[in-house]
Amino acid sequence: IFDLELMDGMDASTSKVLRKLTVEAKAQQIEVLYTHVTPQFEEKLRSQELVTADHQAFADLNEALHSIEDAILQYREILQEKWIKLHHSFALQQQLASRRIAFE
Repeated sequence: IFDLELMDGMDASTSKVLRKLTVEAKAQQIEVLYTHVTPQFEEKLRSQELVTADHQAFADLNEALHSIEDAILQYREILQEKWIKLHHSFALQQQLASRRIAFE
């Protein structure tokens, strides 16, 4: 996560370094996110191909963190579904855990 709150502009060398970082991160299956991005600055990031999706630029840090949390929860749910389908004992264990949480 790059917080751009104090960034007042971006010259060619900064853009080049960020693009290199973004490419290297993507090769490692890491996504670079930007916070405190104004609509005008988002356009510049998009034109420099630093932002390629809507979920990469956020108005503030909390918005970015909520997006990451949502992605983690979705991933966890997918993994739980895979494990549940793998063996019936995993499904039973998940049901027991759900009941325990609901009881508490």
